[in-house]
Amino acid sequence: MTTALLRPISRWLIGLCVGTLVVAITSPLFVRSYLPLVIDPVRDTWTMQPDRAYRWRSEGYATTHIGPHGMPGRTDLPATSDHGGLRIALWGDSQAEGVAVNDSDKLFAQMQQQFAATESPVQAAVLPFARSGEDANAWLPQMRAVEASFDVDLHVFLIVEWQDLAIAAIAPDQTPMRSRAGLAAVLPAFVIQAARNLLREADGATPRRLRWTIGPERRPGSAPPAPPRPVDWDAVMNRLQDVATVPILLVHAPRLPEIVGGRVVERPARPDVIADMKKAAERAGIASIDAGPVLIEAGRSGRWPHGFHNGQIGVGHLNRVGYERIAAEIARWIRRAGLKHSSRETPRRRSPSIENLRLTPPGN
Repeated sequence: MTTALLRPISRWLIGLCVGTLVVAITSPLFVRSYLPLVIDPVRDTWTMQPDRAYRWRSEGYATTHIGPHGMPGRTDLPATSDHGGLRIALWGDSQAEGVAVNDSDKLFAQMQQQFAATESPVQAAVLPFARSGEDANAWLPQMRAVEASFDVDLHVFLIVEWQDLAIAAIAPDQTPMRSRAGLAAVLPAFVIQAARNLLREADGATPRRLRWTIGPERRPGSAPPAPPRPVDWDAVMNRLQDVATVPILLVHAPRLPEIVGGRVVERPARPDVIADMKKAAERAGIASIDAGPVLIEAGRSGRWPHGFHNGQIGVGHLNRVGYERIAAEIARWIRRAGLKHSSRETPRRRSPSIENLRLTPPGN
């Protein structure tokens, strides 16, 4: 190998190591803290270590206390014998995890506040199991164990991007590996993040093209975009029903309103896909609510549900206002359904349809 070739390669490798070291030193001070991951024995997945504090500074300025079984923001786990109220498992990705807001402002906490805020309070314990970067193929394998261990009465899925739910139509062993969390057992988190940034584009999924030549990049002519593939929503809902033994509530909370090109956008990019998702859920007897209208109304009133003071309004993760509006919609549905806690000695084979919920007349 010639000196002319070795020199750029060595500089590239030195720059990579030095840059990663700079991230390791400065990121915990200004952006985020890094916590080791452990396999939770109940959920059988990687979670942050309990009794740790995770700091986030990229959006909002918040500290998340990690509770039992990796629950973000909830540091206690009410025993089934001590809690006669409704027990709700909350699933989702980073939008439901809420590390950009304080624990008291997270979705699970806002739900409990909304349950207790009216003349007819609902006694409930919300268990947050959401994790950044996860989708339905990560949630579904955990559901049975969570039901059995925590006597859950209801699964609530926060769906911000419909793709996170649609992927359930593809069996897990047919999907590409979407997480490298297993590497956390041997590598520090900042090294894993640096590798992701190097090998993937900003969306986290598209492979990054690494250029090794000098001069401007030569791009091939762009091919016309392929037509979107239809989603088999019936297969998605059937898989949810096959896994769950308690009712399911899908909460569609699109990232709206948002600002695109200087204009306020209040319409989802694929309303047809959202409509098909809701119809399939209804056919399967799975309850769903749409929080989009209340989020849009919040934006119109000047209280934007996404974005933070150190960023851009309408962009990024849900903030305290967004969680408050979504929690109010969930609490309204819970009261209307009259769902009650019922200890189960033997689990049902399939999740009951919404018509077969344990209902009581509203107000009772």
